[in-house]
Amino acid sequence: MLSGLKQIKEASEKGAQVSQSSGDFIPILILRDNGEYAILRFISPADEVIQANFHTIEEMSSDGRKRFRDILCTYFDKGSCEHCAKGERFSVYIFLWSYVRDIIHKEQNPRIGTDPSALKWQQVKISGQIFYKEEVNKPMIFRIKPGRGGNLKNQLIDYAETYGTLNDRDYKFTRSGIRKDPTTSYSLTPKNPEEEPLVEKLREDLPALADFVTGKIRRFSEAKQETKEEKEGEVKEDFF
Repeated sequence: MLSGLKQIKEASEKGAQVSQSSGDFIPILILRDNGEYAILRFISPADEVIQANFHTIEEMSSDGRKRFRDILCTYFDKGSCEHCAKGERFSVYIFLWSYVRDIIHKEQNPRIGTDPSALKWQQVKISGQIFYKEEVNKPMIFRIKPGRGGNLKNQLIDYAETYGTLNDRDYKFTRSGIRKDPTTSYSLTPKNPEEEPLVEKLREDLPALADFVTGKIRRFSEAKQETKEEKEGEVKEDFF
């Protein structure tokens, strides 16, 4: 409980600082409920799409709570993996950089009331149902499982082969299935081709996708710091 305007003000300022720092984390696109969808443009070219296996490990947090963490399987890169050796199962994920324009949610922004910087999403009606439109307009990690029978993976392959690229148009990425429904599926629907100069600019500026997949970075600032250190190293080599 907060008592007094001074304490309330300090808590609000602290919340704003937390919000700003958390904004540095590289976001992953997640659709949480049936009928939700996102409009996006793929940034990663077809030859830079990454597929990787992950083991889900159960562990205890510092406060004694049970949690699960995804660990990259090293078998394909190193020829061995301690988790595979123990017979632990893995999940397959596909990764791309994407520029997300909008996300259509089933519920209003859950951060309202706890985060001073949180914005209300616009209420929209789609096929007689109420949804909430979040204007994103920023790069996010597009992470998916291949889908039943490799459905989603095959869609990506087919579109890349049909159009000669993944980057010449927007896509509608849709979820079909309520929360925790094991039969949930996803689909990608291509829009009409349209030039987007921003894609090339973002491709040059964004961190390497492999660095995110391997866990080397989780924040944009970590990639910037690494670039800065590399440049400083180059300067030192020139001088010495």
